[in-house]
Amino acid sequence: MYQGIDKHDVYYNAETFNENAPNNLSVGDSCGDFMLYQHTLVQANQFHNETFPNPCNPEVFIPDSIVTFVHTLPVLSFSNLANPG
Repeated sequence: MYQGIDKHDVYYNAETFNENAPNNLSVGDSCGDFMLYQHTLVQANQFHNETFPNPCNPEVFIPDSIVTFVHTLPVLSFSNLANPG
């Protein structure tokens, strides 16, 4: 869902349910039975204190039993574009 440090809009905006991540706060149609992959993946921050709020209630965090992911910066990154100067 990322290309280097940036979100890749085509993939990031594609709402895909993660059937390995049931939402324990699911209530009817207003909040899905499963988390989206976007809910279980966050961008790393400078303090390394990333959180995973539940999409049904942001005051409740996704339980530790759900696998979550932190996107970190690549060790080496380069551009395929010509360098004009």
